[in-house]
Amino acid sequence: MRLQSKFLYSIVPTVAIALLSLGAVVYFQLLEGSHSAMDREVSMTLERAEWRLNEYIDTVEVTATLLSDSAQVADWYGEEVGQKSTIDRQAEVISLFRKVRNSNPEFREIRLLSRIGVEQIRLADPALENVTVSEAGSTWFADVGLNLAAPIHSMVIPHSDDGKVSLTVTRPIRLNSTGTSSGLSSRTFLHGYLTISAEIEKIGIKMASYVSEREGHLLILNADNEVMFAPTALQSNANAIALALADKDRLHGEDSLIHHLEVDGEWLNVAVRENTHALRVVVVVSDSESDAVAVQIGMAVALITSLAIVCLSLLFMSLMKTIVLRPISRLQNNIVALGEGRSIDTAGVMRQDELGELAYEFQIMSTRLSRSMVDLQESHAHIHSLAYRDVLTELPNRRRFLDLYSVALDYIQGSTQQAALLFIDLDGFKDINDTEGHRVGDQLLRLVADRLTACVFERYPSQVNTLVPELNLVARIGGDEFVVFLRIENGADEARKMAEAILESMSMPVQLGTKMRGINSSIGIALYPEHATDGDSLIACADTAMYEAKRLRQQSCYLFEPKLRDEMRSRVQLSEDLHDALNGQLLLQYQPQFRLDNLSLHGVEALIRWEHPDRGLVPPSEFIPLAEDLGLINEIGQWVINEACRQWSEWHTAGLAPGRIAVNVSQRQFTLDDDISKTVLNALARHNMPPQALEVEITESCMMDAPKEVLDALHTIRDAGVHIALDDFGTGYSSLSLLAKLPINTLKIDRQFVSGVREGLVNDKILSAILNLGRTLDLTVVGEGVETASELERLRIHGCHIVQGYYMARPMWEADLLSLLHKHHGDHNIDTRHAC
Repeated sequence: MRLQSKFLYSIVPTVAIALLSLGAVVYFQLLEGSHSAMDREVSMTLERAEWRLNEYIDTVEVTATLLSDSAQVADWYGEEVGQKSTIDRQAEVISLFRKVRNSNPEFREIRLLSRIGVEQIRLADPALENVTVSEAGSTWFADVGLNLAAPIHSMVIPHSDDGKVSLTVTRPIRLNSTGTSSGLSSRTFLHGYLTISAEIEKIGIKMASYVSEREGHLLILNADNEVMFAPTALQSNANAIALALADKDRLHGEDSLIHHLEVDGEWLNVAVRENTHALRVVVVVSDSESDAVAVQIGMAVALITSLAIVCLSLLFMSLMKTIVLRPISRLQNNIVALGEGRSIDTAGVMRQDELGELAYEFQIMSTRLSRSMVDLQESHAHIHSLAYRDVLTELPNRRRFLDLYSVALDYIQGSTQQAALLFIDLDGFKDINDTEGHRVGDQLLRLVADRLTACVFERYPSQVNTLVPELNLVARIGGDEFVVFLRIENGADEARKMAEAILESMSMPVQLGTKMRGINSSIGIALYPEHATDGDSLIACADTAMYEAKRLRQQSCYLFEPKLRDEMRSRVQLSEDLHDALNGQLLLQYQPQFRLDNLSLHGVEALIRWEHPDRGLVPPSEFIPLAEDLGLINEIGQWVINEACRQWSEWHTAGLAPGRIAVNVSQRQFTLDDDISKTVLNALARHNMPPQALEVEITESCMMDAPKEVLDALHTIRDAGVHIALDDFGTGYSSLSLLAKLPINTLKIDRQFVSGVREGLVNDKILSAILNLGRTLDLTVVGEGVETASELERLRIHGCHIVQGYYMARPMWEADLLSLLHKHHGDHNIDTRHAC
């Protein structure tokens, strides 16, 4: 258990017990005080309600006095005939009454009565029907007559029209002989009465508005304890309260104003006082509200007690932390900081004790590590930049592009927008790197990035609203590969125009190294969602379209088509199957080569074939380029060399050796094989085959671009005795100086020149020049693709050495070749006595 927890467990219980005991005493004291305060508050509410009621009655009496003394009323009773009509005087009085009633909506009725109690003018609530026109026989009118000397009469009586208990204020109207209330003559006469009626219930509503629910509920009773007004909250038990007040035995409480009643199982605090008009004003407060106050007091005490416990505990803990825990905690933080490579803070524990000594040691260690921390932070920032940004072009790299691209696609997928992905690959970038150097190649890539960014964002400005993902992206994802992701509105036309604008921008000449160059590129276009609905598929479609653009014509763009997807799938499937081809699916066919002078067998050319389990024979033109792309050409080439050597040795053992056997080697194989010369020589040694019996064929176009390592390997093979043949001669445009330096023994004339003789497309002098060139360089010349007797004869006339083609023999399987070997047994003149 930690020290802080131990202190906490020992301090908190002690403090809590003491403060809880004190809190209990305080609670009961406060509870008793709250009950007394509640009684005082009820008494004050009662006095305020009674004062409001008396004030209201006084207001009604003053209003009655003012109306009875008004000029309009005086005119009504005292105006002489001829000056104002009765209708005009009546209208003036009614207008005056209406103004008063509009200001006091609780007034039910204002009337002028004659001396004998007959109504003369009446303004009342439309709902109050005028049932009694004369009040001569009513009790209240008789009482007014008996007390005529009183200036005003106020009574609470049932109204004569509907029987509702109302406050009725009556003012006798006395005027002098001139018809005014104060004239030259002091003698006055009784002319009539003015009465104002206000319903007790409406008065009660008005009085209750001055009392909040927290202060209690207001009841108005008459002298007989009948309910004149009860609020909605007391409608159900108002009569029960009135009956309880009438029963002296049920009253509890020493105070003459406040009583405690039990009504329907609920205890009520009731304060009552009788008004001068025989009205009893009652204020009712439920014990539940007192309990609510008690709960609030209890919660307050509990809160204060809890805060006191917390505060005292915190005080003790603070002292403990200051003395012990805080220095230890700082040392602990320093240990963690030291482990994380951050600087430490020992200011709080620099004391003359063991903790101070320990802090001093930590400070020394922190100083020693500070420089290392700075270096690590700088390295981290640099690594983060390298992880998400291409250092050379400062464009997003492949990782960053895929992150942004995924977010942008998710955003577009939730809308009806379209997008286009442009996959851009530079044409001939490797040539520039090889001829001008990598510095110029880097300059070219930076220039491409600048032009690409300017071209794209000139048409599609970058969005800066952080709530919307970046929808226009430019990134470098490979050596000379760039991608552009755009939100578009006009589909393929808009994407194609963007691609054409990029091509035009790229083609503007610029000084690169020693030359002014235009930048050629090929662009593949894929559309979302037309071509693909997920990110990986869209990239694959654009990549496929780019290769199609490069295949058809450089410096062009190509819009993805569904047929390309089928070709791509077929290529992918073929790629997967090609890995299994080395497990017994590769075979060799052999095409014989004949000496032209006597048509004797000179040798055979080994031609690879792929016996696919489902497709049958797959042409080399389909799977050899694929094998080069997949990096499998090295394994396939090694198998061909070993299988050809093995087969030659088997024939040689049987006494049927065909002479020289030729195998084709790709330049890609020279690149992938660490030392192809060892591969060739090891195969010869493994199968006990003389080097003179093997001929390695490489195409003229490959030899033109062959690096020094390839030429060195060819020289090693040639020096060992293996023959080197330059295949497809005439298609690579070799210079004579290069041809003279190549370690070759044989020139193989491409079949287009041989067939051209037949069709008259190649002049005999050109063919003769090639053959003369071979003789001059002491090279054996082989004519390929001989298909007719005339072609064979023409090659014979010009002195060609060796021929091969369908006219003499097609490529054949081993079983068929054995018959030919028996027929031409002994024709070859290859020295096979010295095997490797």
